[in-house]
Amino acid sequence: VLDGYTYQDVPFENVVEAVTPERDITRHPLFQVQFALQHVTLQNLQMAGLTVKPYQLHNGTTKFDLSLFAWEEGDGLMTSIEYNADLFAGETVSRILDHLHTLLEHIAADPTRSWVTLPLLTAQEEQKIVHDWNATAVESGRAEDVQTLFERQVEQAPAAPALVYGSEQVSYQELDQRANQLAHYLQQSGVKADTLVGLYLERSPELIIAVLAVLKAGGAYVPLDPSYPAERLVAIAENAHLQTVVTSDQLESKLPENVQRVSIQSLHIAEQSTSRPERMVDPGNLAYVIYTSGSTGTPKGVMISHRGLSNYLNWAIAHYAVSTGNGSVVHSPLAFDLTVTSLFPALLTGKHVVLVPEEEAVEQLVQTVRQGQHFSLLKLTPAHVEILKQFIAPEELAASANALVIGGEALHAESLQAWRQFAPQTRLINEYGPTEAVVGCCIYEIAPGDANTGEVPIGRPIANTCLYVLDKHLCPVPVGIPGELYIGGVGVARGYINQPELTAERFIPDMFHSIPGSRCYKTGDQVRYRPDGVLEFLGRFDHQVKVRGYRIELGEIEVALLRHPAVSECVVTVQGDNSADKILVAYVVSELTQAQAAAQLSAHVREMLPTYMLPSTFVVLKALPLTTNGKVDRQALPVPTLDDAALAAAPTPLTPVAEVIEGIWSRLLQRPHIGLHENFFTCGGHSLLASRVIAQIRAVFQIELPIRTLFEAPTVAQLAQRVEAVLRQSGSAQPDLPLLPVERPQDIPLALAQQRLWFLEQLELTEPLYNVPLAVRLGGPLDLPALEASVLDLVQRHESLRTTFAEGPHGPVQHIHDHLPPRWLYYDLRYLHAEVQTRAVKHLFAQEQQERFDLRQGPLLRVQVVCIDDQEHVLLVTLHHIIADAWSLQVLLRDWGLCYAARCRKEDPSLTPLPVQYVDYALWQRAWMDGERMKEQEEYWRKQLQGAPELLELPTDRLRGSTSHHRGANELFVLSDELIAGLRTLSQ
Repeated sequence: VLDGYTYQDVPFENVVEAVTPERDITRHPLFQVQFALQHVTLQNLQMAGLTVKPYQLHNGTTKFDLSLFAWEEGDGLMTSIEYNADLFAGETVSRILDHLHTLLEHIAADPTRSWVTLPLLTAQEEQKIVHDWNATAVESGRAEDVQTLFERQVEQAPAAPALVYGSEQVSYQELDQRANQLAHYLQQSGVKADTLVGLYLERSPELIIAVLAVLKAGGAYVPLDPSYPAERLVAIAENAHLQTVVTSDQLESKLPENVQRVSIQSLHIAEQSTSRPERMVDPGNLAYVIYTSGSTGTPKGVMISHRGLSNYLNWAIAHYAVSTGNGSVVHSPLAFDLTVTSLFPALLTGKHVVLVPEEEAVEQLVQTVRQGQHFSLLKLTPAHVEILKQFIAPEELAASANALVIGGEALHAESLQAWRQFAPQTRLINEYGPTEAVVGCCIYEIAPGDANTGEVPIGRPIANTCLYVLDKHLCPVPVGIPGELYIGGVGVARGYINQPELTAERFIPDMFHSIPGSRCYKTGDQVRYRPDGVLEFLGRFDHQVKVRGYRIELGEIEVALLRHPAVSECVVTVQGDNSADKILVAYVVSELTQAQAAAQLSAHVREMLPTYMLPSTFVVLKALPLTTNGKVDRQALPVPTLDDAALAAAPTPLTPVAEVIEGIWSRLLQRPHIGLHENFFTCGGHSLLASRVIAQIRAVFQIELPIRTLFEAPTVAQLAQRVEAVLRQSGSAQPDLPLLPVERPQDIPLALAQQRLWFLEQLELTEPLYNVPLAVRLGGPLDLPALEASVLDLVQRHESLRTTFAEGPHGPVQHIHDHLPPRWLYYDLRYLHAEVQTRAVKHLFAQEQQERFDLRQGPLLRVQVVCIDDQEHVLLVTLHHIIADAWSLQVLLRDWGLCYAARCRKEDPSLTPLPVQYVDYALWQRAWMDGERMKEQEEYWRKQLQGAPELLELPTDRLRGSTSHHRGANELFVLSDELIAGLRTLSQ
């Protein structure tokens, strides 16, 4: 920090040019959050015979995402926060202030405490987030297991159909008896509690018989999908130490040699008793082990207990109202735990389960759903939903199912529009849950008023489940702050079989639960709480990528693409090894041609996303590749060909306009050639060069073109299109070549800070961001003529108050006028009611602050006096920041008070002449800027900021748009005397 003071003389604009960050019109370069301890007080404004008090009003704009201000008033410390209202909601900012207050209290109370342990949450917020929102406990000790519930249905309706497989039907009694026979055989083979039994069967009634038989025998089933390659089968069998695998005669030969095979068609099984076997199973014993892919390439087996499975099934049966419909459809592999929801709830409530053959499973699923059986529920992945909505007529949707339960991947609301429109009575439920937490642990049911676009939240925890959103230090994060999701409760798996190190890494003690031995699972999923306690899924941490220094959630780009009517499905990936070579590739399912997709979708997302989030290449596919579990198979996505990339960035024919622009860029950027689609700012361009580019384009083409255009169209091709459009509108012909040099006039240059403000004004923003307001309440008898005369005295004393600015051939210049009186307005509100007066003052202030200054014409000072009564006036003063900053404002206030006092005495002010004017400083700075000291300071900041993030990623309520409206709001807050004293002690 002290070194920063040593190198503080370099203008900020030079730091930006030295660091050369990627420029983005939607945000401030290098930093977006500031803290300012201000020493600007009204003590310097001493008005003879009057009391001066601040009049707190806000101008409704902001330059940064967040600005925290603090200033001393008397012995106290006043603070306020100004925020970008396009990004933040007021309640979010209030929470930020609460967190700041909590943090400061703990810092002052214990300065030696490590910063990583300092809490942000207030006690009330922690109680709500950690405990109240996790108050899901119900009696789980009596939750009945799978066998108890199933056998009850057998007793109640033995002849009812349990399974439907094509033309084949299996009754509850037959299913029970055949499962009992296999269970007896397995017990005789040594199967008991926690014994793992592999199931290597096609989707058929025999598969369901085998599942029930293993559970009846007391063991735990391990699905082995027939589509698995031999290498994966061997890896699972070895990791699980499988001694027994139930299979069929047709599949038996494909199993590893050292595994004991049990053919479900064996006569030995048919000879077994049909009575129910005895079993000794505790709730903590295993029910199944499902293998999922591992980051190292080795599959890992997730161990699920009967307690966890029973808790989920008892909850699902009640919550999904399974007993009111006509069963369900099993269309997914047993190795995908989605099948648990499709299979068990229906069988445990006396409903039938339709088994879809694995051959042409998708087509069979569509045909089954189209039959209009009013299933109790359909458990689908988002990919399945997309398929169904394409092949099922709108009038058939209402008869498909009572509830659509979607899980497995992030769900976009666009996918559900057909059901919401044509089947409003169908419950639409987003169920979230990793395999490590028994299928589903968190749900969100779509409500009629929910948004039709964007990702669907994952909702709230199910029964006996706790969800914690924690930072990397395992501390709860506030509402709205992204964190990692940890899952606690009875549904948490026992761990990964025979992988103790990985188990210890991912399953950790639940520090928030009072029950000894409680654990929670570290999901690797990024989520955040909404203010109402609903969780939003933000993506996997491994789907969070960085491109050119920007951290990007690929799901956000996918949501934007899905809003295009021609896109039915999409996936976005990042490709390229080196950071400079990384590009975003969008794979879309669309009827568009490759060329149409490159043109239309690029324009579409450009309207919604910042430049750094725009895909470089679009690849059109007939369908997204899916894994056997129905999820998008990212590994199977085709690598973009050169033709794909060329279509996305194909050079248009080089027009004369493009040639001129390319020549201007080449000279200013000192490069022999500029590609048509290279970004000006990534080629070394910056704001000062941007103004020179636009100035030369204006001179050559004789058109008006705002500087903002280069930010919006930062490539030669894009900028040429803009220029050609202006030329067509104005009827201008193509210009003569080549480009001619322009003479530089002898005018007063701007100080560097002024030059930056001039540049920003040329962007033609509608908001007057750089109006500097001052509002004070004057108590006592005001001498109005003396006040007006003192303002004129002030203007004559300070040249900056009578300065205007203009564009010269090589940049902006300033002109000092002999006389340039400010605009003076007087309002008499004495005869209005007090409430009307207050509203009128606020209206006048708001109106004043929304009025832009004309830097070319001036004046850049406006004064309004509002008379409340004879003893009270409100003074509204507005200057442009280009002629005044915080330090100079103090000088102006001091001089104004002295001039007013002299005019009240009917005297001319006699102030000591100013040693220098602001123009003197500007000329000095320009001379100084060419010295070695400037280079030394620039080099210091270049090194200090090397590798610094270009964008501070705050948890905003709304996405950062493609343009910034700079709508601002503020909130005042007060620190207690005790806290201020503690902080002052700490600071000494």
